[in-house]
Amino acid sequence: MIPQRGAPIAKETSRPMRLVIATDGFGQCAMPFGKIGITISSRAMIAKAHNHKWGIWLCWILDRTTWLGFGVDANGCPHGKQAVLHDIARCDDALWTLTDPQLQAYLDTLPAMVPDS
Repeated sequence: MIPQRGAPIAKETSRPMRLVIATDGFGQCAMPFGKIGITISSRAMIAKAHNHKWGIWLCWILDRTTWLGFGVDANGCPHGKQAVLHDIARCDDALWTLTDPQLQAYLDTLPAMVPDS
């Protein structure tokens, strides 16, 4: 289930959790195949979906660390699924903000970018 466009999930995230997510993003910069905007928890869930042992183990650990703010939620939703849905919501929120018609009209008045070679 993908959250609706402009879903408020990213806005409801507490400040401490946003700091944890920012630190996670910084960690992604250091990883060989890290991608900004995809948390380590989401990468673990992706790895688990592809049957990689490290993803299976990390998801198992994260689902059992409720005292750190992770874990399975009250509905039984595993942490990895929560992370993926939150990452999608944050990306969707960014796209919704960056596709603002007034911003796009202003960008159209500026010179075009030089394509990367």
